[in-house]
Amino acid sequence: MTLCFGFLAAQSWKDSQAWDEASAVVDGVVVEVFEPGLMEKGSGSVLVRYAAGGAEYELEIGRDPGEHFLRLKDSLPIEYAVARPSQARAVWAVEAARADRGLWIVIAGLCAVLAIGTGVGYLVGMSRR
Repeated sequence: MTLCFGFLAAQSWKDSQAWDEASAVVDGVVVEVFEPGLMEKGSGSVLVRYAAGGAEYELEIGRDPGEHFLRLKDSLPIEYAVARPSQARAVWAVEAARADRGLWIVIAGLCAVLAIGTGVGYLVGMSRR
């Protein structure tokens, strides 16, 4: 359990980090919605179109970045790398990752404490035999 929640904490940390290169924020518009299949979990994904440097780009992201549920023609902020406008991410997804990071760290820490306590209890029990 510690490894699972630790992985989630690490993923949230990675997703919430600022880029090393210059970035800019523009408004993107949802142009297509992809519903999940019958055997798929989640809410599906969306195709977002945004303009940067005089050209249009597309980005496929999850349908629920953070506390928002995206529908066709919805507008959302997109952060892109100025030197490489095709590299982009949803600002709301970054904010959600920052908010979730602390929760995953606390849960992973609690699981680690419980694992250590269980190991100590096992060793004490074995030494009393």
